[in-house]
Amino acid sequence: MLELIINLHTWAAQRHADIQERGATAVEYALMVGLIAIAIVTAVSRFGAKVQSTFNSVANTMPG
Repeated sequence: MLELIINLHTWAAQRHADIQERGATAVEYALMVGLIAIAIVTAVSRFGAKVQSTFNSVANTMPG
């Protein structure tokens, strides 16, 4: 009987650890997505006008 209780306790502890690890992974992914979004917004706001003028120059020099 004691062995059954120990096995159940071990199983429950492992399951709890798995759930906590999944939650931490979700938070890490959310932080990465947020940082990538900030990097994209920063890059577009910094270089957007230059890229647009370059595309307009190329479009204006093309025949047709």
